[in-house]
Order: sequence, then C-alpha cells, then structure tokens
Amino acid sequence: MKLLTKYTLLLFTTSVLLNAVEISEVGLNIGISSSSYTQENKVGTLTLSNEPDEDFTNIALYSTLSDKSISENIRADIELNYATNSEFKHQYYLIGINYYHNIDSYLLYGGLVLGYGQLSWHYDPLSRSKNIDEKTNSFISGVQVGIKYNVSERYVLNFIGRYLSHNYKTLLTPDDTLESVVKHDSSTSFLFGIGYCF
Repeated sequence: MKLLTKYTLLLFTTSVLLNAVEISEVGLNIGISSSSYTQENKVGTLTLSNEPDEDFTNIALYSTLSDKSISENIRADIELNYATNSEFKHQYYLIGINYYHNIDSYLLYGGLVLGYGQLSWHYDPLSRSKNIDEKTNSFISGVQVGIKYNVSERYVLNFIGRYLSHNYKTLLTPDDTLESVVKHDSSTSFLFGIGYCF
C-alpha cells in the first residue's frame, strides 16, 4: 500500500511538472509478461527448492499526454503497472515518450520509457532463510512499440509490446556458510486494452 501511495504521489508530481500538456487519453491494459532471472552463489552452493516462476499476469492504468504546440506526433505516457504470479508481485511506474504515425484508423507508435519499481516475493524461497530481501527496488528503462485502432470517435483499442531493463536483486542467506543472490535483469510484456480519448 505504501508503494501505491508513492506511485500516486509520483503520478501527481509528474502531472504538475507537465502542466503545459493536456491529457488526451486514459485507459486500461491487461496482458502477460516474462522476466528473466539468474542466480549467483556468493558463498557456497545454494539450490532453490523450485525454479522461480518467470511468467506474470499484468494490469496497467495509463494516461497519454500531448502538447500540439510542440508536435502532434510526439506524446508522453504515464503508466501504473501491477504484475503478479505464484511467487512474485511486481509494481512499477513508467513515463514514456513516443513518436506516433497515423495510417487510416491505425496509430503506430514507438518510444522510450523510464521508471521505478518494486519486486516482492510472496514467500521465503528457501523456507529457512536467516536473511531475505522480501522487497527489492530498481530504476527501470526500456523501449516499447504499439498500435492503436480507433473503434469510434472516443474509444481506441491498444496493443503494446515492451522490453524493460531493471536490476532487482534478492539476497538469500540461510546460514553463515551460504549466500546467494537472485537477480531479475529484464522483462518483456505484451498488453492489450482499451482507451478513452478526450
């Protein structure tokens, strides 16, 4: 809950900083993501009881900001994401800058994203750790491409593919003779949703 409050505060701050632009669209996306992980043994050899689940279910709230005095083709996105699976909860906030290109009823776009997030374990992966980082935070950067289809004057369907780079690290220390780090370095996601245009 504290993280959601931080995200809301960041969203508000971003909106204030970008008060020269207007919100042109708000929407909801759902989809799937996959996160790569590696395990590095620092002291001794530690084996997890089961392989961490790499596949997540995603839900995201977004708003698109535009300033036509700068360019009709460049727009910013602000997005709150929540992803979960049987082992992890991944919450993150993204700000993106995209270039849009219109083809009939389709709007193609691509751009860069920056953000901040938190990855949390639902449980102790060893069931006996003396020390575990239950929550790990990281800055996020990435690229995204997408397509929007105008269903009507006010509604659009949105499909987006995204690659994110992050640096989540979980330290596992079951005793003084073993120490291991589980890293989540990157993730890919595919989201589909609907947006309302102002």
